[in-house]
Amino acid sequence: MNERKKIFASALPWIFLITMYLAAVLFQLIYGKQLINSDLSAEMLLANELNKSKEFIISKNWYYSTELRVLYQQLTLQLGLALFPHNWHLARTASQAIILALHVICYLFLMHECKLKKLGVYSAAILTCPFGFWYMWYGTWGTIYLPYMILICLDLALIFHIVRKENSMALSLLLLFLSFAEGLGGVRMLMNFYVPMIAASLVIIFWSIVK
Repeated sequence: MNERKKIFASALPWIFLITMYLAAVLFQLIYGKQLINSDLSAEMLLANELNKSKEFIISKNWYYSTELRVLYQQLTLQLGLALFPHNWHLARTASQAIILALHVICYLFLMHECKLKKLGVYSAAILTCPFGFWYMWYGTWGTIYLPYMILICLDLALIFHIVRKENSMALSLLLLFLSFAEGLGGVRMLMNFYVPMIAASLVIIFWSIVK
């Protein structure tokens, strides 16, 4: 009996995570047509243009605003449109399912590197829930800001892993490539992640010297 309780206790966080993930995707499938605005429509049009012109990542026929779409949701939207070319709602739902799964995976990777595995599964489940209007609109269902959250989790997890492990040249090159690709997209990742991270690192170094 105790063994069954242990198995159930180990499986419970994952059951919770899978349930919340499926609920988010199901909500998009049922109500996603009502959750559309000009920003979300534009991303679909860009992905469709990329597929039609057989271009990858950057379109020559698209006028970008303040930043290029490089490591962004146009990649998953392209895949969704390739799967469902005649049903854009299903294409968006497929894109949301993929990008939400990537968000969970990268966050779990970060929690693993932080030695918070069990807590990480529960908190990953919470991240799939629409807590707050703007997180719902641009996160869980709109997914506009999820690519940046994915990249921040992945970059930080790679940094932790590289610092702790030896012979991590391949991961260092991967991090360098990601940083370069993120920089092509604009200053958002620089201001949201790299500048605060460097500032925090300098504070830690200064505090260590003082001690």
